[in-house]
Amino acid sequence: MTSNKLMYVNLKYQMESETRHAYFATCGDDDWMMIELCRFIPHKKDVHFEVLLESLSRYYCRSSAIYVEGLFFRAVDDATLKMAPAKKVLFDPSNAKCFKWKSVSKFRFPAAELLPQQVLRIKCKIQTQKLLPNVDYTCHLVFELSQTCHGLQCPVKVRDLLLRKNKEFKVVYFRSPRLVNFHGNEQVPKQREDGLMEVIVWEFNSGNDDHVPMSLKLICYEGTMSGLIVYGIEFRPTTKKP
Repeated sequence: MTSNKLMYVNLKYQMESETRHAYFATCGDDDWMMIELCRFIPHKKDVHFEVLLESLSRYYCRSSAIYVEGLFFRAVDDATLKMAPAKKVLFDPSNAKCFKWKSVSKFRFPAAELLPQQVLRIKCKIQTQKLLPNVDYTCHLVFELSQTCHGLQCPVKVRDLLLRKNKEFKVVYFRSPRLVNFHGNEQVPKQREDGLMEVIVWEFNSGNDDHVPMSLKLICYEGTMSGLIVYGIEFRPTTKKP
């Protein structure tokens, strides 16, 4: 499409057992319209997609026939979202005393369930070739909690081991706390569209080098923690492309 204009269509459709509405479509010079139905991250090779189109607003279609040409899958921005799986970001991932690995049908890489430990180490080299140059990124730990998780109702301290002289630390929660007693340096978890959870554990600038080292220590305040299922870390830009 060489030029697009918005058209009010109010498409009603069923997806993932819920009713959704897409209110606007983009209309090109050829008079074909495109309506965005959803966005997803292809964590596995095959993604199941099912949608039931129900109705369009009479404001647009009146009594005319509606023709569906097909579905179009388009990358939003290949450089905006990059994810490293758990085996690439966890320190000593083969240590059977620290992790129990499991395959998950909705994810293309295995996930690591943390066994009782006071400390969780994250260590990797972030390859910057596919990231936007000289852009600030946030690192989102992608996770879920097992039904038998322990020690994760309390906050967890995060220290950057590459800044040993800097004794400052951040605090993350793996369960959403009550919105009281906050001090400005806490990170709380958020629900993702794929059903998992995420929380920001680090920030960096991609710079112009081939890689950026990351070495973090997550320390439980209340003895040991377990039942944290780690899927990986997603790198997301916080500033627009220069």
